[in-house]
Amino acid sequence: MDLSKKMARTLDQEFVRVAKLEDRPLAELVGQVAQDTGYSTRQLYNFREGRTELPASLLPYLCARFGSGALVDLLLAECTPQVIEVPELFDLARLTSGAVKDTLKHYERYLDAFESNGVDAGELEELEQSGERVIQTVRQFHAIATADHQKRASARSGAGR
Repeated sequence: MDLSKKMARTLDQEFVRVAKLEDRPLAELVGQVAQDTGYSTRQLYNFREGRTELPASLLPYLCARFGSGALVDLLLAECTPQVIEVPELFDLARLTSGAVKDTLKHYERYLDAFESNGVDAGELEELEQSGERVIQTVRQFHAIATADHQKRASARSGAGR
């Protein structure tokens, strides 16, 4: 899932969480945030749906208003470099086997959804999330392959000295 979608999903979850916490209708909370920020309720809806990118200038207000750093934490996680360990062959085989099983389950979900009375909104969301997990797994394997390539290239250049 790209960062814009993650931000939109997190923003929406934060609105829902705070509305429940404050025991007030979501529309009322959105209206209050719109009034405080100068954005329309439609613009806030578009931010929450990922139709429009959330402006960085809103982050300090939203974090303070929601009493949460969830949006900033998401950005920080995206900025933090991750150290990729190249697994031993046995562990890599286990990871691969698990990835194949997860991928098959993902496509089975599509078949199940179509075999029912059509794909409903809940199934569509589940399929998107399941697909994102498959994509993340592909990226994980690519990162492992890149780390292995770099490790071997470094070893070759060190041996050639």
